[in-house]
Amino acid sequence: MKNQFLFFVLVFVTFLVLISPDPMSDPDFGWHIRAGERIVTTHSIPRIDWFSYTLPDYSWVNHEWLQDSIVYTFWKFGGLFGVQLWYAILASILIFLLLPRLVTNKLSTEVSGILALLTAGFLTSTAFWRPQIITIIFFTLILVLFKKIKNTNNTGLALWFVPLFFFWANLHGGFAIGICLTAWILFVEYFKYDFLQYNKENQFIRRSETLTKETWLASLKWFSVSIPLTLLNPYGWRIYEEAIRTIRDPIAKQIITEWLPTQISSPLGALIIIFTIFLITLFVLREDRPDLTNLTLIILFLIIGLSSYRHAIFFIIICIPELTRIRITIPQSKIKTFGTILLATCVVILAQIKPNFFGSSVQNTNNSVSYPADALTFLNGRQEHTRIFNSYGWGGYIIFENPDTKTFIDGRMAHWQTDDRKSFLKIYDNTSKMRPGWQKTLEEYDVNLVLVQPNEPIAEGLRLLPTLWEKVYEDKIALIYIKK
Repeated sequence: MKNQFLFFVLVFVTFLVLISPDPMSDPDFGWHIRAGERIVTTHSIPRIDWFSYTLPDYSWVNHEWLQDSIVYTFWKFGGLFGVQLWYAILASILIFLLLPRLVTNKLSTEVSGILALLTAGFLTSTAFWRPQIITIIFFTLILVLFKKIKNTNNTGLALWFVPLFFFWANLHGGFAIGICLTAWILFVEYFKYDFLQYNKENQFIRRSETLTKETWLASLKWFSVSIPLTLLNPYGWRIYEEAIRTIRDPIAKQIITEWLPTQISSPLGALIIIFTIFLITLFVLREDRPDLTNLTLIILFLIIGLSSYRHAIFFIIICIPELTRIRITIPQSKIKTFGTILLATCVVILAQIKPNFFGSSVQNTNNSVSYPADALTFLNGRQEHTRIFNSYGWGGYIIFENPDTKTFIDGRMAHWQTDDRKSFLKIYDNTSKMRPGWQKTLEEYDVNLVLVQPNEPIAEGLRLLPTLWEKVYEDKIALIYIKK
């Protein structure tokens, strides 16, 4: 058994090495590092915009301030490898320590390995090298905590809600989904408990899978205590304002790839459908039925997962308790062959999925991994041109390579608004695509240099204005226009 486990750990590590991208593949990586650097070196938290000239007085809520500081520390001492190490540690905690605790039955080593590989695949396609993995870990922790409370009837375990939400609120703004998840579980558990007071157990509501009165009250009490403690962050109540703005923003959901609805025809969408069909098949073939709490969560997060690429991983995690009710054993002689085939299949699938996430951050643009390194080198001696209009996916890279150069836009600003409550991302998108008013925007922000990809519509627009703009640089990745 130990040898089998070590084999699957080895397969997992090999798989991880094969599919792991450079952290720079995340267009936001650069500004995370520079934000963490300034926080650590100046011992100050950002209150207004640090990196752009377009919204310099905007009240920036960096809900990832603590994680940025940690990632910067790993980068300072280990460079890009140090950052990869940090995220590998987080992924290992999730895959080898937390997810196995969600399984309903004791799994064979082979199935555990399969589960690790599939989860790693979804992580890599959505959030593996990104701050969002913190939310995925804490999301899983909530499910593990409720499962442990049910199995042991230990009311003291509910106390863990307090530190969980406190640290979550300071590490990543995704804590809001944790509040919704916990509230929903408590609501359904109360309904089940109340139902069992007057009715017999049925296929969906079983006493053994329902919180007792004591554990429910303890969970509610400590959850209620934990919510005001989330205000113990550098921004206080404004952390909730930022979360609400992000959730309600319709513009980002139309432009930013990770916020777009999951297309059924895409590889990730196909995998979600496969998981759903598999679950339905299990529900039909099994004699017992899923617990009501699990069933409602599966339905809820299926809808959420299809509504946005970013949230697909939560659906997979929610499915684990029901997917693991059936034991599957692979013959000893077939383990290595099966593992090799599975690994190759996952690599092929992820090769199709990854470009959607580690390529462009905005629709209809080139691969943002191809950063304008040579173009920035060319600009180093042009101090007179400091009002840059840059491609959205390059903002983080510019901040990373040239911290003193202010950007027009970068990944922090996807949900920001101007003083007259206009989406700044929409203003950028209209300008980049030469929609009515695009020249007025360049004039309003006194733009004197444009650094964009050759296939962006604005590049063609500037070419047609030779009396106003002069092209001074061009390569396969970027071109530069300066205002005459």
